[in-house]
Amino acid sequence: MKKTSRQKFHMSQLLKYIPLILAALVAVLPLLVVFIGSFKSLTEFTNSGVLSLPKHFTLANYSQAFTQGNMLTGFKNTLIIFVISMTGQLLISSSFAYVMNRFDFRLKRLILAALYDSYVDTSHYIPSSSFSID
Repeated sequence: MKKTSRQKFHMSQLLKYIPLILAALVAVLPLLVVFIGSFKSLTEFTNSGVLSLPKHFTLANYSQAFTQGNMLTGFKNTLIIFVISMTGQLLISSSFAYVMNRFDFRLKRLILAALYDSYVDTSHYIPSSSFSID
């Protein structure tokens, strides 16, 4: 019976995961701080460590956000905008797909090339923040 050779551990295998782990921590830690802090009172949040678990678990912050922050109105507005935009997107996309599939015309290859290029070049999808100092 043939023995399988064990893969040797190389330090380069570990080093390639360090930037990925750091990026994951940069992305997850702020969310974790906000999530843990949402269950603390204001005095406990300001006087304790940001990652320390709450001594007195409270949902008062969520209650305040929904009553004083008009969260339900925000959810309703988001749902309205989502339904309208998705309906429009589906109508436009399906109409475009029908035309591109059923008809042959002179600029069809150019339009499809531009469409495929937009799939590859996603740099314009990254939002950029602009700040104005008045």
